[in-house]
Amino acid sequence: MTHVHTFIRDFSDASAICGAYIINDIQLCKTRAGNQYLRATLRDAFGTIGMVFWDYDGELTSADNGAIVDVVGTVGTYRDALQLCVEQLAPADLCTWDAEDLAALVPSAPIDVSAYCAYVANLVRSIASPDLREICDYLLTTYWDHFCVIPAGKSVHHAFLHGLLMHTVDMAVVAETIAANNKGTVNRDLLIAGVLLHDIGKVIEFETSPLTGLVTGYSKHGNLMGHSVLGALQIAQAAEDVGTDPELSMLLQHMLLSHHGDPASGAAKVPLTIEAEILHDLDMLDSRKQIYAENLLHVQPHEYSPYIPALERRIYHHGLTESRSNEPRFSEQNVFDGTDESAEQSGGEEDDLDVFFDTPPYDEDWGSEYVDPPDYPDDPYVPCDVADDMTYQCDPYMMYY
Repeated sequence: MTHVHTFIRDFSDASAICGAYIINDIQLCKTRAGNQYLRATLRDAFGTIGMVFWDYDGELTSADNGAIVDVVGTVGTYRDALQLCVEQLAPADLCTWDAEDLAALVPSAPIDVSAYCAYVANLVRSIASPDLREICDYLLTTYWDHFCVIPAGKSVHHAFLHGLLMHTVDMAVVAETIAANNKGTVNRDLLIAGVLLHDIGKVIEFETSPLTGLVTGYSKHGNLMGHSVLGALQIAQAAEDVGTDPELSMLLQHMLLSHHGDPASGAAKVPLTIEAEILHDLDMLDSRKQIYAENLLHVQPHEYSPYIPALERRIYHHGLTESRSNEPRFSEQNVFDGTDESAEQSGGEEDDLDVFFDTPPYDEDWGSEYVDPPDYPDDPYVPCDVADDMTYQCDPYMMYY
């Protein structure tokens, strides 16, 4: 690392700050007296903080969301939360940066990415229904590079690299238990397919920074349609392309259109099947669990957090549990044994997902490839071409998702 960096998690009231951070949620505002000021969010790999720059006359606009800026300022307190009052702000000169400098700024999921990818591929292969398996295979093969890398959100939950992958797998683990304990009532194939694809529309919905890979905003399709509708359309097109049962396609589309629960939360329909209901509950559970987890990192034991809009409450740190471990939850040995049962049943034809084990997810446009395991848990993936926000300011329809 060539630059000294003070992590946001180490900020304290009245401390002087001089460093580089990712800026997002840029808003140019005016005081009652008509003076312009800049309000935004600063972020690094281990925290976020709101910032304000009074009497701002610079050139930053919302088009600069996701940029890295050099900041000089003083930490203060506003509405029971730390806030940085900025005195100097300028785009960072990245010519002297190395990969370690960038890694200090870009948050990444605390998972073994390779093992999580293997778990997803194994789940697809385990789907007994040829129609549902082909739809999952088709869409995950098409969007694999982005599915494995993008965050699950802009700011509310899993807003870090590989966040969508982590969110999906964590839901799937619980879904497997529910399906196993409710045989005859819950269709396991339909539930797993719905979990795997419930946020697939986010690969189209999000706009991401080419520098960091983090979400900086929403595409036109994202703003006008949302990821639930986009995902349902993707499933409809996939079903038509591979020639699957229209009834199963419709059931799967219904799960995506209803997984936000009710229209007030952005759902096109309320869940009308048991699998759709379970998907909604799992999505709510995992997203809210992650909001708790991320906020508790900044709360001392036996103290309360500031108000969290996404949860509509303050939360209490009881001190009885430790923060999430950096140890990988899965190992490749316990998620995939090299046997493709579905291929054997279909005469031994090779599944398109075989490529997932031979070549790690890779986006040539980023000009960088993954670090081989076991470095994932300690060394987050960062696009190295150059060698969001815990305030939960978001669309109400994206509140938990």
